[in-house]
Amino acid sequence: MGDEKGPSPSEPRDSAEFVAHLRLLKQQSGLTYRQLEKRAAECGKALARSTLADVLRRDTLPRPELLAAFVHACGEGRHTRAWLERRDSIAASERCRVTVPLREEPAPAEPPTEPTAVRARRLRPHVLRGHVSVMTVSAAAVLVLAIAMGVWVLAPGGVADGAASGDCPDALAPGEYGPCVRQVQLHLRQHALDLPVDASFGPLTRARVAAFQGMSRLPVTGVVDRATRDALDHRGSTALAQARRWSSARVERRLRVAFPEDPGAAVTLARCLSNLDPLWAWDGGSADRSAWRWGLFQLTDQDIKGLGGTTRNALDPEWNIRAGRAIWERERGFVRWTCHPARAG
Repeated sequence: MGDEKGPSPSEPRDSAEFVAHLRLLKQQSGLTYRQLEKRAAECGKALARSTLADVLRRDTLPRPELLAAFVHACGEGRHTRAWLERRDSIAASERCRVTVPLREEPAPAEPPTEPTAVRARRLRPHVLRGHVSVMTVSAAAVLVLAIAMGVWVLAPGGVADGAASGDCPDALAPGEYGPCVRQVQLHLRQHALDLPVDASFGPLTRARVAAFQGMSRLPVTGVVDRATRDALDHRGSTALAQARRWSSARVERRLRVAFPEDPGAAVTLARCLSNLDPLWAWDGGSADRSAWRWGLFQLTDQDIKGLGGTTRNALDPEWNIRAGRAIWERERGFVRWTCHPARAG
């Protein structure tokens, strides 16, 4: 972060440490809960001071949308993505932990045994065999049914967590939580857009929805409406898959070729702006459609239009790098970008 001694999202290893770093972040900002609430509201974000105080008193991870609003209000908005990704990483690792019981439960007491003669009279051989056969067939039928249901749920086009498409609302927006959001996240991953599947519609899910809409020539809202849901239900986009094949290493190599005059600065800037993710879309939580930024160099709609492109072009890594080069030549450097690479989290 800006201060080497300040809290960094890369340091916390579990929920308790993560919240401890958030406390340090608040302390570093010098702002009261009321001031933080006011600053968040000025940016169109909800950050109730009572809720924030409760979160900082505990050792559990905050909701993604609350975390994004808090980091932004503390003046560290450019590092929002790093804090969200660290939160998701800790949440995923803690869900995967296996809880081992501290002690074994005592075995249930054996029922009192009956005299052999009584047992022999009660359990005639042919009755016993028939009883076992019925139980075996019933158990097998239940098992087959369970397996069939499991295959249906997990198969492509099946529905996870019991969320049928008809059961979901016509529009899913940031702040939503549940199986319908999880279904959207799974579909986004099928379309080569990486994100954690946590059933929470936070800032990262909104950014991935916007990227999908931009690639699919849909109105970019960050909200999953009926048209977006229908598009997600169809097979994957070739353009998205091609962009996803660009690893960060490949992006870095291409940047060094495109900017031979100052390759280090080009790579550092793109890493700060988009973490070298060609499909990165971000608007900082703004409700203004024109606030969205696209791709490696986070081009504005005005940039894209001026270069004769579209949002789909801007999410193509090769086109985006050439656009960045054109702006660099026109303005004789990277002065038009406001990201500060030295402070990238």
